[in-house]
Amino acid sequence: MHLAAIAIALCVAAAPAPSGPPTATPDPAQERVQAATEASRLSLASLGAGTGTYEDCYQWSVRLLAAERDATPSRSGAALAAHADRMNELSSIVEKRVRDGMLSRNALVAARFYRAEAQVWMAQPR
Repeated sequence: MHLAAIAIALCVAAAPAPSGPPTATPDPAQERVQAATEASRLSLASLGAGTGTYEDCYQWSVRLLAAERDATPSRSGAALAAHADRMNELSSIVEKRVRDGMLSRNALVAARFYRAEAQVWMAQPR
């Protein structure tokens, strides 16, 4: 039994020490913003390329808005303005895809709704 304890102590002593500073735990709020930012950007690009959906673009933009507002409440107005900008971009992409016959008029109506909703949210007191 005494030999087993000595063997364990020798193994622990011989183990290499961790190198470099300890890794910082990522801030979950910032991770959420980063993930939603990337997903929102990719969904708009996919829609423009004809492989994404306008619903995905809207949902990721709203998720990004929520993540930004939660992470930095003092910048809520900027987050709302950025969402409105994304909805304007979404509307432009959808209008082009409808003109090209790639999306139905329903998509156009939905995009107009999303754009108007963003404007209403911006006008509400914070």
